[in-house]
Amino acid sequence: MHAPAPDNLYRHFIDLWEDTGPRYEIQQAFWNRRAKAFSEQLNDDRHRRRFERLYGWLKDLGAFEGQASILDIGCGPGTFAVPFAEAGHRVTGIDIAANMIAHAKANAVRFGVSDRTAFEVAAWEEIDVHSRGWERTFDLVFASMTPAIRNVDAFYKMMQVCRKACFLSGFVARRDPILRRLRQALGLPSEGAPMNRIYAAFNLLWLDGYYPTVHFIDDRWEQQFSIEEASERFSLFLRFQSMNETGLEERVARVLHEIAEEQGSSVLRQTVEVKIAWLYWRVDDRSRERS
Repeated sequence: MHAPAPDNLYRHFIDLWEDTGPRYEIQQAFWNRRAKAFSEQLNDDRHRRRFERLYGWLKDLGAFEGQASILDIGCGPGTFAVPFAEAGHRVTGIDIAANMIAHAKANAVRFGVSDRTAFEVAAWEEIDVHSRGWERTFDLVFASMTPAIRNVDAFYKMMQVCRKACFLSGFVARRDPILRRLRQALGLPSEGAPMNRIYAAFNLLWLDGYYPTVHFIDDRWEQQFSIEEASERFSLFLRFQSMNETGLEERVARVLHEIAEEQGSSVLRQTVEVKIAWLYWRVDDRSRERS
């Protein structure tokens, strides 16, 4: 039996992770606008290969024993829920954005898995898992690249509804030149709590006696936007990340025009480079209890 970790060590990782309060209207506006583009990933061979890689990794770790019951938090348009269901599993998906859920339901029908999926508009932190009878219900609780797991309470809630294993993924590094330029111009830090999420989660699990598995993925992609598209997207994103000042859209547009002039084009282009972490742990594999 290991000695329990001191409370100040827990506090350090909790504080490192802590995100700002819920901003549902801004989150919904941001993700509703991106629902169609995200839905198109289901037609993308690149995404399919990414899913197959992830599925194989989870399977090798023992996440699936026959047909599994999966909760997909921040499911979007069924990007993972639909292929999970195609693989024979039963999936419940929740997302804060109504357009995402509408696409998820349509995709489930299109891919012939509506009988193995259930989707609803819901904010994870607002769900009462006890009243729903969700405690220790799901074989796999899955949260991929979602802001829904925005703090430690949302994180531990994953384990409350899980009877076997959990998965959490997120950026640990991201090079987004346009966003970095905007943050500099607006006097914002280059990164925030979301980039600390996996680091904090791993350490909290370790302190609680779990032995999580972590795997890192490097990825990159090209983006291009009109100034108008970029202005709407980045303004919403910055408000979504808790910036709520007057005149934000005008300031963002001014910086974007500067970038366009430097690039010599009315179409803004950039290469985004990221490192993503996959974190997996078994809730039934715990070496010690915190006293």
